Amino acid sequence: QDLLSEWNKDADKMMLGCESAAAEPFIGNLLFSDNRYELCYDIGRPVPMYAYIFHEYLHNFMGNQVCCYFPQTTDALLYRIAYSFAAGDAPTLVLTPDGQINPAWGTRDFSELPDKEEVLSFIKTLNNARENVLAPYLNYGKMIPAGSVICDNAPFGNDLPSVVASAFEYNGNKITILINPFEIEKECTVCGKKNIIKGRSILYTED
Repeated sequence: QDLLSEWNKDADKMMLGCESAAAEPFIGNLLFSDNRYELCYDIGRPVPMYAYIFHEYLHNFMGNQVCCYFPQTTDALLYRIAYSFAAGDAPTLVLTPDGQINPAWGTRDFSELPDKEEVLSFIKTLNNARENVLAPYLNYGKMIPAGSVICDNAPFGNDLPSVVASAFEYNGNKITILINPFEIEKECTVCGKKNIIKGRSILYTED
């Protein structure tokens, strides 16, 4: 605690974090971690528990995506970006030596890579939402249950839903976020209400 407090005192404009996620006693000093949920995909369906408990107190970015068991496709990377964004994370991109999008750190097989323009366009769509309506929720809000979400499954195993959903509360207001990372539109029912989400887009409803 003494070490971290000195760092924060001497570099008061710098946001510090740690690999994976800060333990609760250190959250006040380590406000920007890289809790990488993709490490769980080989054993089951991950849930954003850390964000659910701590999101209103600190921020996370999606990390370098090392050890991800997804294919190296555009859809697979966009799904991970969507999942991270829905959990309140800032997106991360890893580059190949020649500036293309690398699906994960440590990948050396560049024979199949995500489409760079598609990835950048999707992140721009998400960040535009973050900078406008979603700003107070994703910057200061508390993650809450999104309710019952019914849709088809993503083609990556582990019964992952094709539409990524989350919900946040801020200052007495609530918002539900639905993200479709796939090229074709998706139908999704949330708490009995049917939604049509265009390809590579985000839909949100405020309560």
